[in-house]
Amino acid sequence: MFERYEGMDLASPQLNLAYDMKNTVLFKKNDQNFIYALTKTQLPVLKDLALLDIYLSQGNIVEPHWHPNSAELVYVVKGEIVISVLNPNTKELLSYRLKAAQTVYIPMGWFHWQVAMEDNTQFLAVFDNSLPETVLESDVLLKTPKDVLQLAYGINGEELEQVLAPLTESVLIGPPVPQRTEQLEYLEQRAQDHYQPNYASAAGSHQQWRIGNYQP
Repeated sequence: MFERYEGMDLASPQLNLAYDMKNTVLFKKNDQNFIYALTKTQLPVLKDLALLDIYLSQGNIVEPHWHPNSAELVYVVKGEIVISVLNPNTKELLSYRLKAAQTVYIPMGWFHWQVAMEDNTQFLAVFDNSLPETVLESDVLLKTPKDVLQLAYGINGEELEQVLAPLTESVLIGPPVPQRTEQLEYLEQRAQDHYQPNYASAAGSHQQWRIGNYQP
């Protein structure tokens, strides 16, 4: 039997294998939209494993982001989400509408986001790194000088600065003012109109549609 694990004494009477995730609130927008976290920081025995427990109400979004050091497996506990993932190899945006007990795998470094389609939605994000890193799109927009964006893309820097003026800090869970938006209604309609079978699922119980090179 192994008595040591990642430098830890597994035979020690002080060994701790349990943690209450309610003690670590990674982010809280309000009582309906918040995230609990469990990493090696909270539970040192963890190896190549971390977990987020995410709660969203309808129309709220975990903002676009990526994890440079970890792959991710999303598992829906209850409610319904649309998760979108950008494939950097094909430049194709893959979107999946998921309900309870359905999953999506996100390779390391792939750009993605999740939108709640129902109130009281809960899903888990499982990582294969005990200290996953996250780059938020809001931080990219906040920290990239506007003249760099203008130089790179030909965008008017002054106009862009005005557009981004309401963005003053990391978002993580958006939008800043919770409301049912036209964007959510469009997303729902898109999901209804452009379902395709997800042939990776033997049961065929959940579906995907593709945006980018998708031909309706």
